[in-house]
Amino acid sequence: MRHIYADDVADLQMNSTSLRFTLVQRNPEGGFSEVGRVILPAISAREVFDALDKGLTEITEQVRARHAKAE
Repeated sequence: MRHIYADDVADLQMNSTSLRFTLVQRNPEGGFSEVGRVILPAISAREVFDALDKGLTEITEQVRARHAKAE
């Protein structure tokens, strides 16, 4: 497995069979450098994004609960 650190998504393209987007990272000059491209089958792209959304929501709730407990 390859790990990629990304700051943003540079583009998003979809055709009849796949969804593609380029991951970018800030470079020392202040611009962005491409670090990878994600290609998902179009039929499963919604499931992948829904799973990411659900995971991020759960993490956000955990962080909020920890902050509330610390106050």
